[in-house]
Amino acid sequence: MDTPPASAVLAYIGLGSNLGDRLHFLQQAVHQLAALPQTQLLSVSSLYQSTAAEGAAGSGDFFNAAVKLS
Repeated sequence: MDTPPASAVLAYIGLGSNLGDRLHFLQQAVHQLAALPQTQLLSVSSLYQSTAAEGAAGSGDFFNAAVKLS
């Protein structure tokens, strides 16, 4: 992926899904973020799985990732 210009603003966004087709939802989120006008997707983290917190009874495990945007 390309290097952003020196004047670019960097954003790191955490993503997570624990319902339905978790992987598909995360893939769609990355795709839609990359498609934003004047936005460049610089990197995507590995996919991680984590257990839902105690208060999320009945929830499945989370798939988590992060993206770096310019």
